[in-house]
Amino acid sequence: MKKRLLTIGCILVIVTICIFCNKIFKKNSFSTEKTAYYIVHSDMLNKSGGLVGIDRDGNITRQESLKIQDISKSDLVDNTFIAGGNRANNHLLIDTQGNVTEFNLLDNPNYSGVTTITINNENIVAVMNGNITDNTYQNLFVIQDIQGNILEKKIFDIFASDILCENNTVYIIGSYLNLEKDQWSGKIIKYNLADSTIKENITSPNRDYKEVVLYDGNLYCSVADMNGYIKEIDILDMDSLEKLTSMNFDKNISSIFSFNNFLYGVFDNIICKIESDSTIVELSSLPQNTYVSSSLINENHVYFFSRNEATENKNGYVNLGFIVDYDILNNQMKSTPLSIENKNYDSIIFFPVIENHN
Repeated sequence: MKKRLLTIGCILVIVTICIFCNKIFKKNSFSTEKTAYYIVHSDMLNKSGGLVGIDRDGNITRQESLKIQDISKSDLVDNTFIAGGNRANNHLLIDTQGNVTEFNLLDNPNYSGVTTITINNENIVAVMNGNITDNTYQNLFVIQDIQGNILEKKIFDIFASDILCENNTVYIIGSYLNLEKDQWSGKIIKYNLADSTIKENITSPNRDYKEVVLYDGNLYCSVADMNGYIKEIDILDMDSLEKLTSMNFDKNISSIFSFNNFLYGVFDNIICKIESDSTIVELSSLPQNTYVSSSLINENHVYFFSRNEATENKNGYVNLGFIVDYDILNNQMKSTPLSIENKNYDSIIFFPVIENHN
């Protein structure tokens, strides 16, 4: 019995030493170059994930485990990155040093996650997922400050997909469900922060607004049909919310953005400039066999996570694709390969450390 206990004790000591040495080895094997991007990875159904820093060549600079689930909604505002859980009410604020602040909306982790989230004047603005009530699908609009104080809470008849804050106004786009007709239609809501007034407009049926940008004094919304194809952009008046016209294309749109009085989009994985007559000018191709999973814009740089259509596992790591930095002014592109440990990568979002990209 003593020999057995001694043997078990020795095994435990050896295992402990191996784990400790492995952690030390990993830490010492990190890149000493500056962190260029932070990656948040998480599982869709379980609270397991983490934060990974990588340099411009894709080498890992730091690594941290986090108990987070399905962090898949995000925005970058004034060098502060906000990330939201889609299925769970767990959210993150991350600064350029990689410092993480975890928080819940409505001070209750048991509530649902968000369909879109951003920051406006240091307040968190989000739309939380709801359910079908009163013949339609409803979401909960929430504004709270960094300390967790609730500033606004309203129920909206919409399934939201994107949010835009401009001056004292919040624009929410998505789709409206008429349950009796079993029909979805594009919808936009305008909320005035100064006086809490609300204006809404439901546009054409069998459509879903996916992404909104402000360009040339109007709102440009990418439109998905009921099969998920995005080949239209609706132009809406930012005051009345009425649809002015539509732009139609024969290629699928995965992202739209504006810069320096020009409108741009990613069409069939090619970055293009969009002309006023709906023609497109091809500028630069994103990596082959990838698709745009998410994008962020800062000044003259737009960043894409070009995710591999098929993942590749190698030596305990999975190759997920590339973080692409596209310089709009100079039409130059830099691709950084993204590989992380082969676990918890259902949801991947990222943000650039802006100071390291000039």
